Amino acid sequence: MEKPESSGEGLAKKVFIVDDDHITLTILEKIFLSDGYWVAKATNGRDALYIADDFCPDIIILDIMMPIMDGTETIEWLEKNPRTKNIPVLFLTSLISKKEESGKFTMNRCFLAKPIDKTNLLDEVNRHLTKKDH
Repeated sequence: MEKPESSGEGLAKKVFIVDDDHITLTILEKIFLSDGYWVAKATNGRDALYIADDFCPDIIILDIMMPIMDGTETIEWLEKNPRTKNIPVLFLTSLISKKEESGKFTMNRCFLAKPIDKTNLLDEVNRHLTKKDH
């Protein structure tokens, strides 16, 4: 778990990034740390299940295509766990286009297209966290 650069202790929201691409992980980690989030990360769905249960993130950023356990299977297992079933999930994927991303919403799940648009990503995270807090 990485500590945010600028944020009061205990006030920062926790984001959990799951992606098998190390460059994407690094980019996302920098984005969220610089915006004051606590960050945990994993490179596959199986590890994500254990880390999510322990870290108790406020939101999960989840890739769909990963080795060992893909994002679809990961979300099925997360939804079976009482501690993780209500955590908002943003799917980051190259399986959809930028035009499709805004129309792909289900419950507290959202699909965002790769490559990552920092502003759109942070807007979606904040929207989900604001909704979760109410």
